[in-house]
Amino acid sequence: MQLGITRHSYNCVDAADLEQFIQSQYNRPYNVVSALQTFNDNDALHIAEVALTHTALDGTGKIVHRPGVGPESLAQIAAWQTGEGGEPTPEILLSDLASRNLIPAGDYLIDICW
Repeated sequence: MQLGITRHSYNCVDAADLEQFIQSQYNRPYNVVSALQTFNDNDALHIAEVALTHTALDGTGKIVHRPGVGPESLAQIAAWQTGEGGEPTPEILLSDLASRNLIPAGDYLIDICW
């Protein structure tokens, strides 16, 4: 029997560097651990899938893919920026940053140092 292995490429980033970059772009403090609602001794690595499209319903009720970050994610970002909401997940912020061409698209491997 063979083990099915697939190679995958990730953009690797340190959580502290990501936090600083997010703070510089959104002018808000950000903490990856609290955004992920994770605790000490949990995963030391987190994979964030960056999406450059979102799904929505068209006028006929059919699911379609539209470019950019979805309205729900944008609402979460806006609520966080005004202090009315919690921190969005790294996936949401990375997708927003990628859609604005501030970072490369792709999957991100976030190294969380305890």
